[in-house]
Amino acid sequence: MSKSYRVYTLRYIALGNEPFLTNYGTQYVKYTYQALYNMHQSLVKVGLHNVVKITIPCNADVIWSTVPSKAEFRPDMLGTMKQIVSFLDQISSPFVINIYPFLDLMQQPDFPEDYAFFNGSNHPVS
Repeated sequence: MSKSYRVYTLRYIALGNEPFLTNYGTQYVKYTYQALYNMHQSLVKVGLHNVVKITIPCNADVIWSTVPSKAEFRPDMLGTMKQIVSFLDQISSPFVINIYPFLDLMQQPDFPEDYAFFNGSNHPVS
């Protein structure tokens, strides 16, 4: 009896998850860009850098803003984030921020409920 296997295409690699949380302090800052760069070099060596894209998912606390359209990187992360975002742009990889609007709803009484649950909004948060 022969087995059949399903073949999946690997398209993205997430290096770590939210390494710049304020709770972590700076313990991962000096390693993160180098890990991103090394992974990209490994993909180049095997010829997959144009097929498999890499990113470092960040928590939304890496930005300071009350609304997305006015977002700026935290002052303590500005240099690191500029370096990472610039490199991601150079290698055509996505910049990823994990958002948790339902947590904002729980922590901020005036946070719009329809925005937290993606039910559409008659008052966009821009």
